[in-house]
Amino acid sequence: MFSNEFSSVYNTEIGYTQGMNQIVAFLLFYLPEEEAFWAFCQLMTGSRWMMHGFFSPGFPKLFRFQAQFDKIIRKMLPKVHKHFANNQVQTDLYTIRWFMLCYLGRFI
Repeated sequence: MFSNEFSSVYNTEIGYTQGMNQIVAFLLFYLPEEEAFWAFCQLMTGSRWMMHGFFSPGFPKLFRFQAQFDKIIRKMLPKVHKHFANNQVQTDLYTIRWFMLCYLGRFI
């Protein structure tokens, strides 16, 4: 049976990080086990998606995306940014799940 533990053995650079299971569950809902495994591998390391940076130690891609998102909000929605800042709502409070789970929280 496909499991994240098997995936972590296949890709030792990332291993297993909490949150991967929701992506895998979504893939298994639509794909047979082996196809779900390879689709997950492509999401993590394929040149088109390269999601491994969201899950690798230190979460470098996650922090980069959060910083960019914060800049966009600051520039495009300055009133929203100011309101969030005044109420101590930091970007990481609501973007971690969005970026790490490819917005799947909306569908699962």
